[in-house]
Order: sequence, then C-alpha cells, then structure tokens
Amino acid sequence: MHIEEDKYWHSDPRLPEPVDPGEDGGSTDPEGGPELTGGGSNRHVFREIVETVLVTLLIFFVVRAVIQNFKVEGDSMLPTLHSEQYLLVNKGLYFRYDANFLVRLFNSSAPEDMRYLFHGPQRGDILVFESPTEPRDFIKRVVAVEGETVEVKADPDSTGRPGDPCGDCGVYVDGVRLDEPYVKATPDYVQEPIVVPPGTIYVLGDNRRNSSDSHVWGPLDVNKIVGIAFLSYWPTNHWGFLPHPTYAEIKKGP
Repeated sequence: MHIEEDKYWHSDPRLPEPVDPGEDGGSTDPEGGPELTGGGSNRHVFREIVETVLVTLLIFFVVRAVIQNFKVEGDSMLPTLHSEQYLLVNKGLYFRYDANFLVRLFNSSAPEDMRYLFHGPQRGDILVFESPTEPRDFIKRVVAVEGETVEVKADPDSTGRPGDPCGDCGVYVDGVRLDEPYVKATPDYVQEPIVVPPGTIYVLGDNRRNSSDSHVWGPLDVNKIVGIAFLSYWPTNHWGFLPHPTYAEIKKGP
C-alpha cells in the first residue's frame, strides 16, 4: 500500500502574529486598525474635561476682577442715566502701577512714580467712584483733568432749560466753554476758576442743579475711582454702549 505524505501534520507550526498595542494602551488587529480601547482613552477625556473647567473658571474670575455691575440710584445723571438703571463698569482701564517699585524695594525713601498702564480718566468719561463724603459709590462725568483750569458760570434763569439763551453760563475749561448737549439743566451755581491739582479730576453730574459733585466737595482723588461705566444692560429699552462726547471745541495738543 502506498501512503502519501500528510503535509498537514508535518507542516511547520505557525505562531500567532504579535499584537502591537495602540497609542492608548489598547490592542490593534493585524491590519493596523484599533480593536480595543483601554483606560488611557478615558484618562484623556477626563483630562480634557478638567482643563475645560479650569479655563472656564479662570476666565470667570478674570472677568469678575475687571468688570463690575452698578445700579444707578438717584437723578443726578439725568437725562443720560436713570435711577434703577444697571450698568457694566470697567475697573481695569485706569489700572495704575508704581514705576519705582523695584527701586523702592531696596530704597524705602525713594518716591512713588504712579503711572497708568493704559490711560487715565478723560473728559466725558462717566465714572463710578467712592464718595468722598459718605460710604457709598457715586457716578458722575469727568469735565476736567489735572492741570486744567475749570470754571462754572451760573444761569440766572430759574428754569435752567438747556438750549435757552443764558448769556455766558456753563462750564469752561482753560477758558473754552464746553458744548454739553447731554445736560438736563444749566448750572445755577458759580465755580471760580480753579486749577485741577495733580492726582485729581473734576466731575459733575449731568443734572447740574441736582448733583453732589466737585462743585460741592472739590476735585476727586483718582485713587477713589472704581472704574468707567461703558454699557447699560437693564432695562432693555436703555440697552447699549454709553455715548462719549468729542468736545471738538477743545483743541488737543500735539
């Protein structure tokens, strides 16, 4: 009897191909595609969630540190702002720093050199600040800054309606009468010419006859400024950015 060679039983044994682990610790099939996912993928998703939460919290606290809401109380800023109106205030625009900080670390007798990181208050800005006379915040408009001469001439008319002839009444800065279409009533008081001292500004309410401001308690120390109001968000019919006058009548220096 002739017996043929059994090639099945006498062939060389073949071992399974080694499995190449994937990037996340899972195995892949011989064709290179992913087969199983391990715990590394879950760790990657968890890390992304944690990073997103941390970034969100960081943005929230940064915004809270720079932006503050403010509720208007009273009629001193009519007709621009109304009582019960809600505003957003930028507390970072007037950020100041001591340029001599490092010098003063080694020499305590060195003077401070306070400077604005961006810029200081400007004429027309509507500011929220700590009242110099009572424990609360006020909101007024800047009409003059340090080094400028401000003067207020009274309107003899008892009504004080803006637009009515009132002679030379109004606010003057460096001898120039300001064009102020935003006021509710012309001033019924006199402010003799005064040079605004360094580190201070001169602020007035738009409702000139009903406002406790610099004509009552003098120039405001800039250290009391909370920030500049820039947006009204409530009630909705007053929503929008607060307008800023240009004062074209005041010539700007070079």
